[in-house]
Amino acid sequence: MTHQESGEAYIFTAQSKTALAAAKDFLSRCGRVPEGFLPTVKLGIGSYKSKFGAVKKPMLSLTGKSPVNGSGEAENKPFNDSLDF
Repeated sequence: MTHQESGEAYIFTAQSKTALAAAKDFLSRCGRVPEGFLPTVKLGIGSYKSKFGAVKKPMLSLTGKSPVNGSGEAENKPFNDSLDF
């Protein structure tokens, strides 16, 4: 994830069942974003009641889309996942 205003990059990690479920749900919604665009995400905190009390869980909300190159028109470049060592 990249912060929209500062450009700082973040990595969302998920280890608990609730975090993995939130990531799975979010990724299924990202499939609706048209090709050439990236999803705009709002990260929040939700909670649910368990037998141990309130448990916090991540809330990933799909709020929009932005062009891949950020200029208003999407680039049609193939994804490159090669690593240089």
